[in-house]
Amino acid sequence: MKEQSTQQVRLWTTDFILLMLCNFLLFLQLHMIVSPLPSYVQERFHANAFEVSLFTCLFALSAIAARLYSAKALEKGLRNAMIYIGLSVALLATLGYYFAAGIAVLLLLRMLFGIGFGMSSTAFPTMASDIVPV
Repeated sequence: MKEQSTQQVRLWTTDFILLMLCNFLLFLQLHMIVSPLPSYVQERFHANAFEVSLFTCLFALSAIAARLYSAKALEKGLRNAMIYIGLSVALLATLGYYFAAGIAVLLLLRMLFGIGFGMSSTAFPTMASDIVPV
């Protein structure tokens, strides 16, 4: 008769904590930008209501499209690539807001941020579910 292991599997491992911290920071970045961006666009670029609403729309649509692509890539085992690429794209797009010279560039950066956010926010929970004990 085999002896059953009494060793408990821990949930709060270093990997799990790092994944949750990175995911928290990604969402914190999103929420810190969501509130001030519309008024920034109106004040700096004298945008009308339609142009301001495009910022929310394009972000959401590009994040959804990126999640569809990311799901297929995650099934193929490209978890680390999705995290690194997604975070890099989101970071570069966020840094680019400061240097944007016009609304068109800002809209492009917002779409890129949506793509990076969609990729990362899909990969983080998937990776977390891989390390959570049964």
